[in-house]
Amino acid sequence: MREGETLRGVIVELQKGGVVRGVVRDGQGEPVAGAQVFADAGTEFKADFAQNRRRGQFQGPIPGPDGTMGGPAGRIGRPEDLPAGMGGMLALLGLFGDRSVLTRPDGSFELGGLALGTHTIYASHREYVLARSEPVTLSADTPAPEVSLILSRGAAIFGTASDRFGRPVKGAIVLALSPANLSGGGNSTGGGIYQGNTDADGRYAIEHVSAGGYFVMLTRGDQGLNPLSFLGTLNFDLVNVPPEERVQFDIVDTSLGACRVSGFVTAAGQPITAGSVAALGFESESLLGVDFKLAQIGADGAFEFVGLAPGEYTFQVTTVERGRAPDRVPLTVEVPDLPEARIDLQLPQGGLEGTVVARDDGQPIEGCDLVLSRDDVARPAGLFGELLSRDNGVARARSGPQGRFRFERLSAGEYRLSLRPPRRVAGGQALAQPEPRRVVVLEGEVLVDLRLELAPALSLRGAARNTRGDPLEGVEVVATSRIAGALPERAKTDREGRFVIDHLAPGIYDLSAGKDGYAAAHDKGRVLTEAGAEECVLVLSQGVEARVRVLSAQGEPLPGASGRLVSESDAGGMFGDAGRMLSRMFAGQGVSNAQGLLSLGNHDPGKYTLEISRGSLRASRAVELVEGPPVVFTVRME
Repeated sequence: MREGETLRGVIVELQKGGVVRGVVRDGQGEPVAGAQVFADAGTEFKADFAQNRRRGQFQGPIPGPDGTMGGPAGRIGRPEDLPAGMGGMLALLGLFGDRSVLTRPDGSFELGGLALGTHTIYASHREYVLARSEPVTLSADTPAPEVSLILSRGAAIFGTASDRFGRPVKGAIVLALSPANLSGGGNSTGGGIYQGNTDADGRYAIEHVSAGGYFVMLTRGDQGLNPLSFLGTLNFDLVNVPPEERVQFDIVDTSLGACRVSGFVTAAGQPITAGSVAALGFESESLLGVDFKLAQIGADGAFEFVGLAPGEYTFQVTTVERGRAPDRVPLTVEVPDLPEARIDLQLPQGGLEGTVVARDDGQPIEGCDLVLSRDDVARPAGLFGELLSRDNGVARARSGPQGRFRFERLSAGEYRLSLRPPRRVAGGQALAQPEPRRVVVLEGEVLVDLRLELAPALSLRGAARNTRGDPLEGVEVVATSRIAGALPERAKTDREGRFVIDHLAPGIYDLSAGKDGYAAAHDKGRVLTEAGAEECVLVLSQGVEARVRVLSAQGEPLPGASGRLVSESDAGGMFGDAGRMLSRMFAGQGVSNAQGLLSLGNHDPGKYTLEISRGSLRASRAVELVEGPPVVFTVRME
């Protein structure tokens, strides 16, 4: 239609929608009044953010039609397409509009206007954890289905916050953040983030929490509530929250009563005018084994940490400068046990540059990931510290259109350069990962014209099966070269249990295969030549389930401890173990619960070393698994 004209004769056809009836009760069977009930109906559900803002239900920016912030009426998508941790959050903000109803005093509800088809019904209430129904089907030929939803009070996290001298921290913010629930990989009805505050005695409590693994973080902003100020006082640890349990977690704020560190960041005598400084302390007593603080670099190159506990830190300086890619430069810094200290950071000027080409025809290779690492850096303990240590002293780059790569601002020393080729190059050819190269960087000098040649790739093929010979789908198979510094290559098995690991060069490889509910399988010393290698079959047995009861020095159950079993033949599996352990923790597994019980998964019978850790506490002992029922070991952390 044209501007100013009136369009007449428009006919709008309305179709009769489906209805769902039901009741919402608590865990004791009592009705819950005022619960918000909504469904996943509709393929493009639109929330009227502007209307909800006028009602005072929503104060944030308005998403645009493409999902970005800034439009007048946002399109969220279906609730089942949202991360599980977001559904309840949006419901509590009133963002499901007319697609939701409130339960009556007797807990009953009637939700109408739904499209015919299959739906999931949700119930949300501020005093409970989000509940969801099994899928229900609406059709024109059947009566409205009846749905019963049970709201749980959930678990709780409580404790005290104190500084490193034992004094209470009041007025601080405590957040419990679940990466698994926010991403949709955790509790199917779990919330993603919860908040509490400390009182005058430093006490806090976060109620109605879904089961799962959480980062529990304490932080304090400055008087201007600069967003980055919260990262400058951040204290965090990983806590496992079992269903319906109250978990006590006491927090020590290491930034209070600590050293105020300030200074300037310069490069070649000129100030860095934008970026940040991350302080990573690997002497933390937390389960994660790392302390993290972040400070912003000002326009004059100045930075400041409100408080850092004394000890050695890695300062990761990230620079943002016009005309060049962001740099991340690691520097080792010793923080004194003083009220304040000035520490100026001068970025090194060493460098390395070169070209990646195909060996056979000399064509440049774009998209190679290069990793430059040093061996003389701190290797911290603790689960998260172990993972972060993989990046401690590590620089990364990617080859450009002409195969060129460049590393800048390197400190003098000996480095190991590893490379992972792109999955495929022109013509669909796969290239092999080359042997890591040793390079020496001198102070203030740039090593140029380094040439890396990539040969055609070889592949390892095989299958994963159970002890009955049945194929196993979804088994992760990792091939690790015997050459130091080589990056592991991995693949997952398909429905037939088969796998192909590409990008391999001739050499000797150790294979490992893992899947939940099975003991890991290994095939060590498999030789791969230009002629290829025989297909291997990895057999995964159910093995023996190992459990641990972790006790404190006083003999009381100790929650929050992690552990693993290491066989005499295991080598170099630290990173893979830590990654799997962290994933299990985010799913609410992998650490001891309130009763001190910890499951270590399934393992083959044999002799192992049992390693348990909780912050700075460590315990290790020799154990043996014998085929049969689950085995429970008891460990006292002295």
